[in-house]
Amino acid sequence: MADTSTPAPIIIKRIKKGGHAHHGGAWKVAYADFVTAMMAFFLLLWLLSVTTQDQRKAVADYFTPTIGIKDSKGIGIDGGKAPGPKGTSNNNLTAVGIVVGQVQQGPVAKEPNDATKDDPQAEAAAENKDDKKNDSDNQDSQDSEQFKLTEQEIKQAMENDPELQKFKNNVQVENTDEGMKIDLIDDPKKPMFSAGAATLTEDGRKAVDSMANIVGKTPNQLSIIGHTDVAGPSSNPRYGNWELSTDRANAVRRTLVTTQIESGRVVKVVGMADRQLLVKEEPNNPRNRRVTIMLLRGSYFRDPNKVQPTGRAILSVPEAKVKQEEPPPEASAPVPAEPAKPSIFDQKPAE
Repeated sequence: MADTSTPAPIIIKRIKKGGHAHHGGAWKVAYADFVTAMMAFFLLLWLLSVTTQDQRKAVADYFTPTIGIKDSKGIGIDGGKAPGPKGTSNNNLTAVGIVVGQVQQGPVAKEPNDATKDDPQAEAAAENKDDKKNDSDNQDSQDSEQFKLTEQEIKQAMENDPELQKFKNNVQVENTDEGMKIDLIDDPKKPMFSAGAATLTEDGRKAVDSMANIVGKTPNQLSIIGHTDVAGPSSNPRYGNWELSTDRANAVRRTLVTTQIESGRVVKVVGMADRQLLVKEEPNNPRNRRVTIMLLRGSYFRDPNKVQPTGRAILSVPEAKVKQEEPPPEASAPVPAEPAKPSIFDQKPAE
């Protein structure tokens, strides 16, 4: 019997030669990236080997952000550095502060040094030192203005007052680092002291009194220094220039404190003998015999009997007024007591 079933289909599978087509070319892209990275790496090594340290630093600072806070963390690295002589290098030409485009902005602060950096106590001490220095500068400025006014007043007094005009050659005023120096200089025609003694003459007392009226208006403390010439006293060999200069300075102090000057203002009385000659070319010149009244710079007298509890008027507390108790009334004659009113229980009933 003949086979009438449908014959099975014949499937022909064609295989293309040169396979692996399904992987595509992705590996080529990855390989190209790797080669590019290696080329950049070797190029970087070559640049590092042929450039100097300054050039490499300039290239690195080129990528430093130009907006930030100096000496503080900016965008990932220290930002806002100042331009250096070779490129844009990190240096200390600019103080701490906000910088924009290499131009300093904002408040200026000082660079911390090694001793105060990262040390709060040291920084506080440095700030306190700066404050004291500023206060000292302010005091020096106030002293300079006060000394100028005092010098002008002395010169005007010497020119306008007939009694003081004759002491024009005996008084010399000079501003020094220590303070304002007023020299009362001896003169053969008008000596300040008796010869070889520490006693003020009549002219010397008038000159000291006139200076006391002017110096008494200033708040500065005083030092008094005595000077002699080389010769000095000759009557007593045990009494030399040191003793004479000290006694003369002390004589001027006694005169000052008995006129216009509080005794507490004088903080130093010194005898210099002939160690600081005014006329060095002539050691025996009478002008070398002098007494110096020095208004000390930066020191002020505070009278404990007059000073308030605080130096600021706005903070001073006025003296409290305590209400005094009224005195008891004076004893007087005894007032007779009123007769006691009869009580209702003492009254007799009506009949």
